[in-house]
Amino acid sequence: MTRIKYRSVFLGLAAAALLVPALAAIGPSAAAAPQASSCPRALIIGLHGVAEGPSPTDSQKSSTIQTAFSAFAAEVKKLPNDGTSHSYRLQWFAYPTVPRNDFNSLSGLHDALSTVATAATQLYNYVSGQTAACPDTLISVVGYSMGAWVINVALTRHYYMAALLNLVQLEGDPCWSNTGDGSAGLAQRAQEAGASMGCLGADTYPYLSFANPFTSQSLCYGNDPICGEGYTALTLPQEIAAAKNCGKGCSHFLYYKDGAAAEGGRWLADYAFT
Repeated sequence: MTRIKYRSVFLGLAAAALLVPALAAIGPSAAAAPQASSCPRALIIGLHGVAEGPSPTDSQKSSTIQTAFSAFAAEVKKLPNDGTSHSYRLQWFAYPTVPRNDFNSLSGLHDALSTVATAATQLYNYVSGQTAACPDTLISVVGYSMGAWVINVALTRHYYMAALLNLVQLEGDPCWSNTGDGSAGLAQRAQEAGASMGCLGADTYPYLSFANPFTSQSLCYGNDPICGEGYTALTLPQEIAAAKNCGKGCSHFLYYKDGAAAEGGRWLADYAFT
């Protein structure tokens, strides 16, 4: 399968990007943290995808985020003992579950955006509160599918949050944009068509164009109609039609099986503490 990876690194007052081709509610819930302390060195916040939890109506946790969390914990054990604290907390961010069919039409995307916008504000408030309570903790966010969209909206509508983050990890992002081949996710394609979807700008995705201190990575499997890689030539209606046919075996729902989620967790562990 095809995956494209982006990273941006803070360099003084400018962000530099490296494109590497390879494989094409309402607030936080209880943490899973074997090495947690009151103010750990790293806090990793996970946001679930469409039709997933945890949420007020769905207690089942996202397999993709859980896989990333598990890979993170396993990788931390392998980090060198160089004097750096490797204490951490893994935090589920609970927000309402929306049905898959919200991604099957433009009107459905607008309905989903209402939930996304509310969750984005709550995420910003939570991150701000954690920063105030634990100023030395490095905060990272990982979002899958709709959770990635929430992170996009939080960064565009609450731009101060950029300065509060260490790492941003996105997987299967509806706001995906690959200017190299012209592919775009459902929300990004809708935004290109004139709808306000709160996605990060296509020319700077997945990081903001102004100075920001975080490093980011976005992963999109080929033939995933939600993030759009492999659907370069499709119009928005055609991509929505592809999303309608994205069933259980569709690549959008395989990130936890096919290695992307685990790779994302390992990447977070490698950079979360510095």
